[in-house]
Amino acid sequence: MFLLSETELIGSIPLKTISRIDISFYKSRNESLNIFNLELDFDENLIPLITSTLECKPILISRKTYFGLDTDYIIENPIDCNGNIGYMLGEYTDDNGRYPSFHFDLDTFNKNKTSSNKKSYWQTRTLHYSNLYVKSQELVRIYARGDLNNDRDNNRDNDRDSRSNSKIFNPQDAIGCKSEIVIYWPVYGMSKFELCILPKENNKKCIWHFVVDVIEDNHFIDSKVDAVNTWLEKIHKIKSTIKIANQNTNTKEI
Repeated sequence: MFLLSETELIGSIPLKTISRIDISFYKSRNESLNIFNLELDFDENLIPLITSTLECKPILISRKTYFGLDTDYIIENPIDCNGNIGYMLGEYTDDNGRYPSFHFDLDTFNKNKTSSNKKSYWQTRTLHYSNLYVKSQELVRIYARGDLNNDRDNNRDNDRDSRSNSKIFNPQDAIGCKSEIVIYWPVYGMSKFELCILPKENNKKCIWHFVVDVIEDNHFIDSKVDAVNTWLEKIHKIKSTIKIANQNTNTKEI
């Protein structure tokens, strides 16, 4: 199981060159091809279970990611579903909460007409290295900063506006895009645990994802590290609870 500490990171990589740490919880792995299946079954009961365990109110957003060679351009729009799970999963006809088109996104960003609630930012794809934790089924990826001359982390909220204004989004730079509904629980504004929901025809899947952003002034702040590790332990507790519940269900069916 991954726990945040300096000893878990490769010592030759200075903290000032790290942008973020992404932890993906996978379902299975093809060892010969090193391919990971990140899609887990989604159940509405996951939301109250995670909320009560993490003791934090979830936030719902619609996210669109445009993929580039070195960086991604990301747009996040808050959604107020008022407890309507169908609305939350995008099963609605009202397009007010969606992004109507690729060209609308371009016009919105490049003409600075984004609403106050909408966030748009760049995120680096440059990978330092990745680690695999087989027993806990975690894929941990350490990303480098996209701009090493920038003293602040380009993935933080307080730096997103400056990053967005420093570069124009060009559709020719995008090699693909995806849209998803995301429920996330923030860890005191420094990290977050996400459920990225993938609607399917017959059943719905989700990806469990934890983003660590606790490196400040090129060193770890102990209190924040402790908070992140506590959440990681709670997430594994949730996984164990679900696994035991599924085993009991399968036993009853037999």
